[in-house]
Amino acid sequence: MKTKDVATQSMPNFRQPEFLKTMSILRKNQPDLVSAYLMTLTALTLGMECVFSRKAPGMPVGGLPANAEFPLPVFYEVTTGRESDFFYGPVSVRKRDQKMAALTKSKVHTRRALASAGIRTSVGGLAWPDNMTVLDELANAGVNRILVKPNDGSFGRGVVADVTIDDARAHIQAHPDEVFIVEQYIVGTEYRIFTVGGEYAECFAKFRNHVVGNGRKTLSKLLAERLLIQMNNPHCRAEAIRNQAKDKFFLGSGFKLDAVPKRGEVVWLNNSIIPKGSYGTFEPSGVSDEVKKLAHDVAQCVDADCVAIDVIDRGADGTYVLEVNSKPLFSASCFPLNAAWNLRLPEAILRNSLPAHKDRVRRIRRYDFLRLVNDFCAQKNVTAFDAKDYVKFA
Repeated sequence: MKTKDVATQSMPNFRQPEFLKTMSILRKNQPDLVSAYLMTLTALTLGMECVFSRKAPGMPVGGLPANAEFPLPVFYEVTTGRESDFFYGPVSVRKRDQKMAALTKSKVHTRRALASAGIRTSVGGLAWPDNMTVLDELANAGVNRILVKPNDGSFGRGVVADVTIDDARAHIQAHPDEVFIVEQYIVGTEYRIFTVGGEYAECFAKFRNHVVGNGRKTLSKLLAERLLIQMNNPHCRAEAIRNQAKDKFFLGSGFKLDAVPKRGEVVWLNNSIIPKGSYGTFEPSGVSDEVKKLAHDVAQCVDADCVAIDVIDRGADGTYVLEVNSKPLFSASCFPLNAAWNLRLPEAILRNSLPAHKDRVRRIRRYDFLRLVNDFCAQKNVTAFDAKDYVKFA
């Protein structure tokens, strides 16, 4: 689903302090709030109407039971007069397939489905302290570098990467109550690809937080410039604030803040080797027809309308699918560090659900979503909140 990019062109500059504050607060509370904010912001700009409800009207939402109640404004209806759809965070309830949701909830089952469809993916399986045969199988297959992640994990939490089989075994034994996915560690450039309507929609490369030397500026100066960029990016603003004190880390890694990194020298800003979307960059010119076809094939394999697909590009060795996320939280794609903010992805999702909508573009001066959140939490007797009551149009 291609977008006209109307919503982005009609919005104010994202560096406004109020907007930054809103995004930082939402991001620290719940990712679904960020998605609901960006989706309804886009819908209001395009001339759609949005109403937040406390209860799902008799329908399952992402595995939740029918008539589920929501403590925060993350469930809402978007209407155009002729069409309507319900959303939970970024997900269309009408288009979300429950079989797909169940399949992608299990990373192992997803891998098996992808492999059966002829889609290249990393090898591995499940392991826990009483059963680590998958480690022996990987060793027998010649795999010597391993990635270990909790089977029920998300957002990269608890992931241990690029370790030996013995290290993986020790890590699993140290967590007796957990089940882990153990797989071949693949080196390459990691991308997150979004599909809408089963087709390629957006893509960005994911990186570890870092600075690159130019042979002139000190590490301290490079860090200050990087921090300024992060402070102007609401997706990683809160993390930038937390990570200002880096002296101890750099001393431990052999760097000094007054050192001048060589031109092109990469200096990592943390110990983690896991790339993060919040430090990603758009790569629209680098997306080949092969990758777009891969996105289509993966969406077709899992019978998905909108998904986020994590892949590793190994150049001549091809592209491997790492993970399929049926709940495509997209705040990172709206705020990459190397580009101005945009609403292309939420706009594409809305147009996919409401294709007959004729734009009635309304410039928004202010969207007091924080007040909506507070009212939703405080006014328990009110069952629905109209988003336009919290908007000032220009």
